[in-house]
Amino acid sequence: MLKGGLSAVFVTDRSAAMPRVVHFEICADRPDRAVEFYQNVFGWEIRHWDGPLEYWLITTGDDDEPGINGGLVHRDSEWQPYWEGWVEWMRAS
Repeated sequence: MLKGGLSAVFVTDRSAAMPRVVHFEICADRPDRAVEFYQNVFGWEIRHWDGPLEYWLITTGDDDEPGINGGLVHRDSEWQPYWEGWVEWMRAS
């Protein structure tokens, strides 16, 4: 029991740990400048998506390493990212 009547749970079984977050979105006024910045500063791989919207796919590292991949969108695009307010939890047996 912790101070104030709070209790703590320590996870020792890593199979019970929360899964990796899988995606983030960045809005940019000047996507070309943002792409150059994130590639140079963080070494991220960023490539233009071949789809109907102005969108770039961001790979921050290897899939077998901890991390999050994401996307970049022009701030004035017809599509804007938003927070859904939900988290999907899946556990493989």
